[in-house]
Amino acid sequence: MFGFLNKKKQVDEIPKRLVFKSNEAAFQYACKFLSTSLLNESPVLAIVLAVRDNVDCCLKISNPEDFTIPNESPEEIIEKGHFQNICLMAKPMEHIPKLKKGDFVMFVAPSELIAMGKGTMFGVIVAQVQPIYDVEKSGWLGF
Repeated sequence: MFGFLNKKKQVDEIPKRLVFKSNEAAFQYACKFLSTSLLNESPVLAIVLAVRDNVDCCLKISNPEDFTIPNESPEEIIEKGHFQNICLMAKPMEHIPKLKKGDFVMFVAPSELIAMGKGTMFGVIVAQVQPIYDVEKSGWLGF
């Protein structure tokens, strides 16, 4: 009779996608809330710090201990000795478009290096992604 007296159904809406304002914001979210372990043998998120010779990239790999993004050059990072979770040589796969500083990528390290605890020394960039996380698929959207 009186519709306003009926309780409204509350719908717990979980967003289907998380859209971040920047690659940096998405990177920090990944470090805090997503799996960043190279031991899972699945790609982890990284952000490009520098590109050398239009091929080799220096990356900051997502990790829960340190989600800052250094502004220093790779040489300065090496000189200071602050290269934990930094991959100094990552090669993009053929299908990856030309990368630049600040791009958001998925990184894989060779299992042999991971087994030796050196998973950040060298790796492969398998995808460039957008700062959009698909909650239903548990993954970042590619280009």
